[in-house]
Amino acid sequence: MRRLKADIILLCILCLVSIFLYYKSLNFPKGADTFPQVLIIIVLILSVYQIAASFIKKEAFQPQREKQEKSLQISWNQKYSSYIIFIFSVAYAVLITRLGFFISTAIFISTAMWFLGARKLTAYVFSTLGISLFIYFLFVMQLKVPLPKGILF
Repeated sequence: MRRLKADIILLCILCLVSIFLYYKSLNFPKGADTFPQVLIIIVLILSVYQIAASFIKKEAFQPQREKQEKSLQISWNQKYSSYIIFIFSVAYAVLITRLGFFISTAIFISTAMWFLGARKLTAYVFSTLGISLFIYFLFVMQLKVPLPKGILF
């Protein structure tokens, strides 16, 4: 129940921010205003839809949801996973300058996948290689963006 209230409050704030940003986008030059205004309208429509869906779900499933909330026990891993992933991201940013982009990326992806519950070696290998190769071909080969080399290169 508390989570539902927090979601509705956050969605209302998002609606207000969307309205404010739309008002500010009216001062943009002609032609440059279309894309931001379309995105803002989409965010506003989706926020209003989610608020309405929250009220419908609240009324339909309130007794069942209360039983589920009491029966579920949240482990520390689930409770603090967003904070731990944030710490992993900060460590990743620090490691990029020391070890280089690709080695740090491989360490970050593998560590995050392990923490989030992936246990198959093939998932680690294909995810790490796929993301690294995609970034290499897109940014290094096509866009000619220099990435941090690190100590090994």
